[in-house]
Amino acid sequence: MSNICEHDYLRRKCPFCEIAQLERENEQLRAELDRLKRGGWISLKDQNPRNGQNVWICYEIDGRRDTAESRYVNGGFIGFWGANVTHWMPLPEPPKEGDAI
Repeated sequence: MSNICEHDYLRRKCPFCEIAQLERENEQLRAELDRLKRGGWISLKDQNPRNGQNVWICYEIDGRRDTAESRYVNGGFIGFWGANVTHWMPLPEPPKEGDAI
């Protein structure tokens, strides 16, 4: 498949298509920046994890607030049934083979 578009009569990179691609990437980066500014935490009031999803949680128990990894199953977090879980975030994907650690 060619990288040539209908705008490119000189067989070079098309500035119109390149600008459109950069605008799409900019929008994605702005959304990610907004998420990072929030710290990546999602309130359980706003959204629950998928059933069976491993996540990082923020919980309160006996007046203390802490974080831990858990799995969301049938409306609760394994190992934290008595805790007041308030927020969660997805775990990052593991590194792919060949990625530097």
